[in-house]
Amino acid sequence: MEKKTDMENEKLEMIQDEMEPEPLPAGERIPKRKSRFGLIVGALYPVVIHLILGEGIIWAAYLIPKLTGSSHNIPLQDNILVLTGLNGLLAGAVLVPLYLVNQNRRRQDGVIPGDTALGLSFGEGILLLLMGICLSVYTNLLMTLLSNYISSESYQAVMEAITANNSPLAMLFWVGWIAPMAEEIVFRWMVFLHLRDHLSLLLSAWVSAIIFGVYHGNVLQAIYASILGVCFALLLEYTGSLISCMLLHIGANSWSLLLDISFERAGGSESFALLEKVAPILGAAFILLLPVTVWGFHYFRMKYRMRDRQRLI
Repeated sequence: MEKKTDMENEKLEMIQDEMEPEPLPAGERIPKRKSRFGLIVGALYPVVIHLILGEGIIWAAYLIPKLTGSSHNIPLQDNILVLTGLNGLLAGAVLVPLYLVNQNRRRQDGVIPGDTALGLSFGEGILLLLMGICLSVYTNLLMTLLSNYISSESYQAVMEAITANNSPLAMLFWVGWIAPMAEEIVFRWMVFLHLRDHLSLLLSAWVSAIIFGVYHGNVLQAIYASILGVCFALLLEYTGSLISCMLLHIGANSWSLLLDISFERAGGSESFALLEKVAPILGAAFILLLPVTVWGFHYFRMKYRMRDRQRLI
């Protein structure tokens, strides 16, 4: 009887062991559920900080000459480029420490592994820049078609304010490099990754991208930014590298800006003559870039699948 009882106990223990779920590896654990309010606040507070800093810079530019008794006022419209860049620098200075605190908490909770995120090779970095250019080109083509049905006056006004009386290098520095890096810290590092802790990859990518689009303030640019935002978020997770989304965004912004500068400086009939000259070359380059971009998505997605879709950031 005792042997029979022992055998029954062993079988019962084996059944219990099989029924217990295996502990999930780091990067696949599900964090504590948040209320909808907590989820929204966690996603939006970095955007609010970014907006407050921007408004603070504008008010500072307006009030400092008055408080110091200076007769020289700062024309805001003529300095929108520098003000935009300063907003980006301040946002980075404030939000990067907050991201690091949040990252440390997520590691302690087992949401992501304790080791550092993956690095990128030089070739992968160049690939991401080219992918950013390609995404910008084809999304801009879509925006050109939509501009026949959606007003683009507010977007044109912003671009004219940025490009007017500013050197190409200054525009590339502030709008091509600094602004994209700041926006990626806000919308991908903070907003997307927070949502990703509680939602699926696609849902968190789309929600963060829509927030990114609405932030731009006009319908045409919102559509453009939302499409790019989804791609940036997906590749951020696929690559496991924080700078991947920055490289994509820098490639997209720099290329769009270079085109705007070229045609703005040419002007009138000269811009049409310039377009006729470069159109065949650009067309061939963009046709070649499309399969490169498709392959790039496949390449990074396969690397993601090879590590069993483990989150690293």
